[in-house]
Amino acid sequence: METRADAEAVTDAESADRLSAFLTAQQQKSPTRQKADRLRALSRGWTGGHPAPYARAVAAAWVFAAGVCLPALGIWTGVLDGVSA
Repeated sequence: METRADAEAVTDAESADRLSAFLTAQQQKSPTRQKADRLRALSRGWTGGHPAPYARAVAAAWVFAAGVCLPALGIWTGVLDGVSA
């Protein structure tokens, strides 16, 4: 969320350059993953797309769908009717 807010707060090239220079200096002094993520967001010209956790949320949704929907589909089609637990 913080990375997204930082990237969306930058509305012009001058602000992006200043924030990028500040983060680069901070990253050199004390590197962290969060600062690196912010720098990537700025360097790619992020315009409010999906935040970083988006990929994990999609993966979690697929795991849920596979774990719940596939067995339900198997029962509905009769494939799992005779299977005992």
